Amino acid sequence: MWTNEQNFSSDTELFFTWLRDRLLGKTIDFLLKWRYPFLSSIMGLFILSIGMLASGKIKFQGFPDMEGDVIVARLLMPQGTPLSRTQAVIDQILAALERTNREFTAIQPENQHLGYR
Repeated sequence: MWTNEQNFSSDTELFFTWLRDRLLGKTIDFLLKWRYPFLSSIMGLFILSIGMLASGKIKFQGFPDMEGDVIVARLLMPQGTPLSRTQAVIDQILAALERTNREFTAIQPENQHLGYR
């Protein structure tokens, strides 16, 4: 008597045998029969893609610019948090921002202040 695992295993094996013999085998036979048109079309697509990159039709940037001069802080607190607790957390964030400002202002050109809102 067959178990579910044996049925699954045999069905899977039948599927991969069909895939190998019929689908993949026939595809490879077709591509071998038409190898020169197939290789020519692959080379043509490659040349077309290089041409589109070189002409600017497709925009490409190796390393995108980073927005390294922007700091965003989002404060998520549970609903019903008292205003005093929210203000304490905001004060803590602003104190950390001020410490960061003091630390990095010294290494900016002309000691430029890192403005924040």
